[in-house]
Amino acid sequence: MKRNEAIALTIVGIAVIVLGLFFCLNPFRISYTRTVNIDPLGEWSADSGPSRGERVEGYLTVTGGDEEVWFTIEDPNGLVIDYLGVIRRIDFAFTAEYTGQYWFRVSNAQQDAAKTVSLTRQRIVRELGLEFWLLVVGAGAFSLGLGLIGHFSEQLIQKRQTRKPDIPPPPL
Repeated sequence: MKRNEAIALTIVGIAVIVLGLFFCLNPFRISYTRTVNIDPLGEWSADSGPSRGERVEGYLTVTGGDEEVWFTIEDPNGLVIDYLGVIRRIDFAFTAEYTGQYWFRVSNAQQDAAKTVSLTRQRIVRELGLEFWLLVVGAGAFSLGLGLIGHFSEQLIQKRQTRKPDIPPPPL
């Protein structure tokens, strides 16, 4: 392998490793915030459509009245993931087990006060999947290894060629 080829493979390997690690460690985030007023004894629902394996995180804040609401998260099959009483603020996080619509439902059980509810949530999206980016990192490591082997093997070959041959001692 020529020296320029070895250097190019090494540089490409390093670049691919850095790119792969960047996308493994920093997935795309899609954020939503919605603020609504809920009448006494009223309800409100919002949906989100994560794919299987995506992480959903967020928080719910409540102001007005006794600052308390009931909050549920349902998966696409209608199963309740979380059922919580919320006073002022609650944080939540889950990983989607199914692809489809997940429902965030808020109920105001207080009869005499309206409330303002703010729901902030974000989906952590890995468009190509973690496995793909780990494969990219592996390909980068392979390229880096080939480049380094090529570079050092070229140096060894040059050392052998420039070494003085062993001259046998003169006969007696």
